[in-house]
Amino acid sequence: MEFHPSRSIFKKKLIAQALAASTILAGSASVVSAQEKNSIKLEELIVTATSRASSVQDIPYNISAVQGDLISAQHITDQSELLRSMSGIVVADKGQRNAGTVNSIIVRGLNVDGGSQGDVALSAVPTVSTYVDATPIFSNFLLKDLERVEVLRGPQGTLYGSGSLGGTVRYITNKPDPSQFEASFKIDYSQTRGSDGDNFSNDIMVNIPITEKIAIRLGAGNVDNDGVIDYKNLYQLSPSGDPLIDDGNGNCIAPDSATDSQKINNGACYQNKDDMDWVDITYARAAMLWDINEKITAQISYQRQSDKTGGRRAVTPGADYFDNEYKEFENGSTLAEPSSREVELTSLDVEWDLGFATLTSNSSYYDHEGRAESDNTPIWVSGGRQFFNNYYPGMPRPAVVADRSFSDSALTQELRLVSNENSSAIDWVAGVFYMDQDRNVGQYSLQKGLEEYAPLRLGFETTEIDTVYQRDEKISDISLYGEATYNISDELRVTGGIRWFKTTFDNTVQLGFPICVCDPSVPTVTQPSFEDDDILFKANIAWDLDEWNMLYSTISEGYRRGGSNAIVPFGLPFGEPNHETIMTYDSDSVINYEVGFKGKTDSTSYTVSLFYIDWSTPQINTTTGAFGFFMAANGKSATTQGLEMEIEGYLTERLHYSGGYTYTNAKLSDDFIGKQFNNVIAESGEKLPGIPEQLINVALDYTMPVSERWDLILRLDGYYQSDMKNYISENSTLHKKLKPFTLWNTSASLQYDSWIASIYIKNITDEKAVTGSFPTSYHGLDTGVFENWLGNGTRDSIARPRTVGVTLGYRF
Repeated sequence: MEFHPSRSIFKKKLIAQALAASTILAGSASVVSAQEKNSIKLEELIVTATSRASSVQDIPYNISAVQGDLISAQHITDQSELLRSMSGIVVADKGQRNAGTVNSIIVRGLNVDGGSQGDVALSAVPTVSTYVDATPIFSNFLLKDLERVEVLRGPQGTLYGSGSLGGTVRYITNKPDPSQFEASFKIDYSQTRGSDGDNFSNDIMVNIPITEKIAIRLGAGNVDNDGVIDYKNLYQLSPSGDPLIDDGNGNCIAPDSATDSQKINNGACYQNKDDMDWVDITYARAAMLWDINEKITAQISYQRQSDKTGGRRAVTPGADYFDNEYKEFENGSTLAEPSSREVELTSLDVEWDLGFATLTSNSSYYDHEGRAESDNTPIWVSGGRQFFNNYYPGMPRPAVVADRSFSDSALTQELRLVSNENSSAIDWVAGVFYMDQDRNVGQYSLQKGLEEYAPLRLGFETTEIDTVYQRDEKISDISLYGEATYNISDELRVTGGIRWFKTTFDNTVQLGFPICVCDPSVPTVTQPSFEDDDILFKANIAWDLDEWNMLYSTISEGYRRGGSNAIVPFGLPFGEPNHETIMTYDSDSVINYEVGFKGKTDSTSYTVSLFYIDWSTPQINTTTGAFGFFMAANGKSATTQGLEMEIEGYLTERLHYSGGYTYTNAKLSDDFIGKQFNNVIAESGEKLPGIPEQLINVALDYTMPVSERWDLILRLDGYYQSDMKNYISENSTLHKKLKPFTLWNTSASLQYDSWIASIYIKNITDEKAVTGSFPTSYHGLDTGVFENWLGNGTRDSIARPRTVGVTLGYRF
C-alpha cells in the first residue's frame, strides 16, 4: 500500500521514538539494592468477586483483575485487546463487525465452535458469562470510564445469578462520587498500516456533586476508524441492489434497461473499494447515585452504544478463478458486507445495610439488536456445491445476499444478601435471580437479479427471496444460590456452595423458500418446549501457610441450558430427514477440579494453579446435514486440563512487570456422533478447536521523573499464542491449522500534573495474526467460466495490523 509522504514520515518518526522508548525500558532493569527493596510496595488490588471487597491474593481461587486507569494508559478500548492482556484467555478477534454479535471468549479450553463462526447469534449460549456491573449481558461496550475488569476462572454459579461453564468476566464502571467534582477528556489520532485514511476517537467524562449525598456522572464519545481491507471486485449495483450489466461496449446498465439477450448472457460490472472495514461507534452513559441515608444507597444508570461497520476485517489468500492473485489486504467478496447494531442498558441498584448483612437489589433491562449483510455467493458457486449450476444454470451474474438480523432483550432481577463482618466463624452469601429473555435471529437470502433472469432463461417467474429464516426464543430462568465459609481457624477455612435453578425455553421458527415454485409459503413451526432444573455444588478449602502464602483446592460444577433447534420437519419443503433426532439439544455440564498456590511479598504477587475439567455432553454450534441450517448438537464427553501461572511485581522502585503462562490440553474423550445420520463428526482424542496449547503474556512499565512536575512513562507488552485448529474435525472442509503469532505493543507517555500526552505502537512487528478462517477447502474455486464470477469466498480473519498513534488527555 502506498502512503502519502507526510503520513509516511509521521509513521517512521513515531515508530522510531516508540521503539527507542521500549529499548530504554528493556535496559532499565538494574540490580535492586537492599535499601531500594525495602522501599518497594506493590499496590493491593481490591475486587468484589465474592460480593465483598477483598484483595485478589486473599480469594481462594484463580482470579485476575485490571484497573480501569491501566486499561486507559495502555490505550485499550476493545474487549479482544483487553482480554489478550490478561493471562489464559483466548478471544477470536474478527474486528468490530463481529465483536458485538457473538461472545467468543474462551477460558480453560471450553470451546467446540469453529473459527468460521461469528456472523450469527448462535443457538447454544456461550461458555463464559459476561457482566456489566450487576447485569448479565454480552454487549461489548467500549472500555471507557471503568473502575476495573475482573476475570473469574471456572464455574461461578454459586456466586452469581447467571451460571457459566468456563468462567465469568465482570466489567465494573466508575460510580458517581458526591464528594468531589471530577472531569476528563481524551483525544486519540492514529494510522493503521494498509489504510489510506486515519483513525480518530474522543471521549469526555464529568462527575458533578449535586448535594453532599447526590451526584451524577456523565460520559460520551465516539470512535471513527478507517478500514484496512480492500474489496477487490465488488459488483456495481443498481439502486435496488441488483448487479449492473456490462452491455459489451464498456457501459454499465441496470437490468430494467437491458435487452433480453443482455440479461441472459452478459456479465456484471465490477469496481474496487478500499478500506471497507471502517468503524463508526458512538456511546453515552449517565448515572445518578443517592446516599439516601447512612444505611441505604441507590444508583440508577443508563448507557447506550451504536456501531456501524463497512465490512469484514478479513483477507483472501490465493487467487480468483482467473488466477488474479489477491494482495496483502484484499478481500475476494463481490458484495459489500456492512453491519450495524445498537445496545441499551438501564439498571437500578439499591444497597441496604441491615446490620447483620447487606441486602443488594439489582434490577435491569437491556435491548440489543443488530443487522448485517453477508456475501453468500461463494456458497452457491463454489466448494463442490454447484447450486447455481443445479438450480439456475447459466446465470452470468450470481449474487446472493444474506440479510441477517438479531435482537436480544431481557429483564433481570437479582437480590443478594451478604453477611457483614462480625465475630461469627461463618461468612455467607445468598441470592435469588430471575431473568425473562427474548432472543430473535433472522435471515433473508436474496438472489439478486434473478427476477429478470429466470423468466427468460429458466421459463418461470420467481421472487429474489430465496430463503426466509426466523427463530424466536423465549427463555425464563430462576435460581437460588449461595455460599458459606466456615473459618475453622485463622489459617484454615472451608467453603460450600449450592445453586438450584429452573430454566424454561420456547422456540418458534419460520423457515421457507418463497423462491421455490413448488411451495412459496413460509411455514411456522413451534418447536418442543425445553425445561430443566438441577442442583449444582461447590466445595473449597483454603489454608494460609503463613502470612504471605495460601494453598487452596476447589471442586465446582457448571451448567449450560439446552434448547430447541430451528428445524423444518420432514414432509414440508426442504424438511430435514430424521428431524426428530435433532429437534432439541441437551444441556451440558462440567465438573471443575482445581488446586492452586498464591503468594505475595511487599513487592511481588504470584499465582500457580492446576485444573482438570470433565465436560459432559458438550454442545457444538453446527449445521444440519441435509440443507445446512443453523443448529446445536451434543457430543458425549470432552476433557480439558492445564497449568496457569501469573506473577506481578517490581524489579526496581520504578520498573514494574507482570507476566502469565497458560498451558491447556483440551480434547474429546469420546467420538462425536452426529445424530441425524449417525455419523462420526470427530473422533475421540481430537483436540478442541480455537484453543492454543500455550499462551504467554508479558508487560513492563517504567516511570522516569524528568523534573519536579514531569514524568516519562514507558510501556512494553507482548502476547503469544501457539498454533490451534480452526474446526473440531480434521476431516472437515472447514479444517485449517492456524499458525502461532506474537503481538507486541509499546508506548511512551509524558505526564505533567493533570495533562498526559502519549505516542504508541500496537502490533509493532505487523504480525499477520489469523484468528479464524473460511478455508479454501470450504470455499474452493470450482465454478464454471460461464458464470463470469470474479470472487473468492476464502477468508482469514486477522488482528489489527500495525497502528501508530498519539493521544492527549486531561483530568481535573
